[in-house]
Amino acid sequence: MSARIREALVELGEDVVGLRLAPPEEVRARGRARSRRRAVVLGGATAVVVAASAAALPGLVGPPGTAGRGGPVGSVAGGTAGHGGPTGTAPAGASA
Repeated sequence: MSARIREALVELGEDVVGLRLAPPEEVRARGRARSRRRAVVLGGATAVVVAASAAALPGLVGPPGTAGRGGPVGSVAGGTAGHGGPTGTAPAGASA
């Protein structure tokens, strides 16, 4: 078993001999540049989401002054939904 491991390490060593590693300063500089790019992209994406949300918000809420007032949904001409007529009147033929 150890002979196979030794042989594999020797082969790996032959492959690594010609490998050029970047100096630590270059690796750090690349990392900082990559971090800056990601921050700019994230900031831009956040700005797009905020702008799209702000643009869509008025359409979701409705016109100013109508929030919580029950608008056209559930209303019926001449009274409210579920009633046969204006409030306070009884159907014809009913005793009060």
